[in-house]
This record gives sequence, C-alpha cells and structure tokens, in this order.
Amino acid sequence: MSKQWPMTDAEIRNSWRRCEDRVAQIRILAELNCKTKPEVIEKLRILGIEVPEDITRRRIRFTEMDDRKIWQQRIAGDSYRDIAGRIGRITPEMVRIRFFKLLEERRQAQPTLEKALIEYMQSESCSEDEYKMLQRQLRRGI
Repeated sequence: MSKQWPMTDAEIRNSWRRCEDRVAQIRILAELNCKTKPEVIEKLRILGIEVPEDITRRRIRFTEMDDRKIWQQRIAGDSYRDIAGRIGRITPEMVRIRFFKLLEERRQAQPTLEKALIEYMQSESCSEDEYKMLQRQLRRGI
C-alpha cells in the first residue's frame, strides 16, 4: 500500500462516521483516494475503525453449473462440506443456504411444471412412452 492518501485521516474518519451505506462508502473512499477496496479497509482498521465482517466478505455468484452440482450432489446424500470442497471457492454454509434457496425455487415452480406436463400429456405430440414416463414423474412429485 502506498503511503500517500489525498484525504487526511480526519476526513476519512468523518466520511465513514457520517455515511449511510458502509459498503458504498468503501467504494467511494477507494475512488476518491485512487486505492483498492482492501487498501481502504486496511486504512480504516489502522485508524481504529471497526469494519464489519460482512463488508469484507466477497460476494459469490452461483452459476447454473454450480446450482446443478449442489442440487445433484445434495440429493445424492453428499454433505455440505463435501460439496463445498468439490466446487471450491465457497464454504459449506454457503452451499447449505444455496441448496435451501434452490428447494424454495423448486417448490414455487412445481405447480407450473405440473400444469405444463399435464398439458403436454394431453397433446397429440406426446407418445405413449413419454406419457407413461411423465405419469411416473408426476406421481413422484416431478
């Protein structure tokens, strides 16, 4: 970290104390001082300001492939820890939270899926084999 900061320590403290959104303030301080976010967080800590842990955590975006892996492996009975280890870059707690979000999305989508399957089963383009397979799926709850 370079020593030169355009803002004085007092200005940094005051801007932090008066801000409404701490996450945005870190970005603002970084831009005003031509520094990175980690450098701003370090500077705040040097100044004796306690930076909340949730601000320093990286936000993880789950891809469709991540969701598929989490869903399939959890349904297969794998632990959150094992799944996190295989995917990398995430913690078991993040896997648990994501899995429950996926469960909720599935629960909300299920009536729509069932309706679409029933409509397809009643259409002329549905073969007998497809019809039997879809009936089994509907009995199992998709």
